[in-house]
Amino acid sequence: MTNKNKSLMLLLTTTTLVACAQVEEPSEDPTSGEKTKQTSASTVKEESKETVEHIEDEIKSDIKELEDEIKDDITKAVEEIEKEIKEGIEGTVDKVKETAEKTAEDIEKKVKTYMVKTGDSLWSIAKEILKDVSLVDKLYEMNKDTIPDKNVIRPGQVLKLPN
Repeated sequence: MTNKNKSLMLLLTTTTLVACAQVEEPSEDPTSGEKTKQTSASTVKEESKETVEHIEDEIKSDIKELEDEIKDDITKAVEEIEKEIKEGIEGTVDKVKETAEKTAEDIEKKVKTYMVKTGDSLWSIAKEILKDVSLVDKLYEMNKDTIPDKNVIRPGQVLKLPN
């Protein structure tokens, strides 16, 4: 029986007890002197009070159990959501990495390169290979990681060329 049903049954039982209580105490009829039985309101009230207190205790216990169940359910739900979020983030990160690697590979395939020869300078490469001296700065920026000084390049270095 569920906690809610237990509580409802206790409440129904109490209501029935109060409505149907027939506590009888002997008393004497003043006219005939015969002993009769009559219901004592104080006895019914006391028994009803005890029953109500018992029901209150049961309901409090049921509420506590329900609160604990709800807390457990919420904790489990939060853990599941956190797990799904983490898995989603990890999947997204993996996809971004894959895309970045593929893009980098595509760029490397499309980037033109030039191997420095004896006597070359960035200016001479821009003029003779790129046919545009104004691209000297762009050539340097594209190759900063391999050229520490704009005025010093060495034979055998491979330079990326702007398209």
